[in-house]
Amino acid sequence: MPENFNDVSDAFDGWLQTVIGTRNPGSFVCGRWVAGTPAALSFSGVVQNATPDDMLVLDEGERTKESIKIHTTFKLIPQIKGATNGDLISYDSNTWLVFNVGHKNIGGYHKAIAIKQ
Repeated sequence: MPENFNDVSDAFDGWLQTVIGTRNPGSFVCGRWVAGTPAALSFSGVVQNATPDDMLVLDEGERTKESIKIHTTFKLIPQIKGATNGDLISYDSNTWLVFNVGHKNIGGYHKAIAIKQ
């Protein structure tokens, strides 16, 4: 058995790829959204089609849209209405908005669900 059995990089060996995107930070100032400076993202992850079970974490109106899941050790920012802009991921000639990020204790990685824009 490998020494780092729970290491996500071992589990996804051969499947990892470089994923790129954009982070669009911002905050509310006196009740108005003030956009920050966009920043380019580049990280390693495994991208797959989201399953119907994966999509249960999305709002009902979003569950019928084409979605992907991303397994990564990089901390992605989800879209939270009225609070944060989600990270935008560029993958397979499309743009995907991160809507949900869950942390997995075993392996210490994140599973993100992103919706095609």
